[in-house]
Amino acid sequence: MLTDVIAEIHCNYQERAQAAHMKMPLEITDRRKALVDVSRLRQILEKLLDNGFKYAAEEGYLGICVLSEDEWTFIQVTDRGPGLNQEQQDNIFESFYRQEPARSDKKSLGLGLAFSRQLAELMSGSLTVSSEIGQGCTFTLRFREQMQNS
Repeated sequence: MLTDVIAEIHCNYQERAQAAHMKMPLEITDRRKALVDVSRLRQILEKLLDNGFKYAAEEGYLGICVLSEDEWTFIQVTDRGPGLNQEQQDNIFESFYRQEPARSDKKSLGLGLAFSRQLAELMSGSLTVSSEIGQGCTFTLRFREQMQNS
């Protein structure tokens, strides 16, 4: 089940969160099934969480929330890092895009979020970001609910 995978990933990151003195809550408001490839979902969530740890402040916040509306399941990863301006939000899913080259991780090629969006789209889903400077970012994965056979 989708929420079991998310809970497992959350659990795997708890030690890292505790070491960084970060709050890392998991909120699951709905346990519907969604049409996802578990290994792809795992790759996406791990990239979002790794980025959250990279950009959130020490003793910060990095939360995961699962909710449903109509025929959609949403998985949100929220940090309270520096946030993104509109230009950064418009470009963040472009291959090789890095926010500020002078400050960026030299090991990063700027492919992770572009790849993550492509993985979401391969599952007929989407990956978006909303952010305000100084307020952090919320990355939202959206997947269609799995229909039950009658």
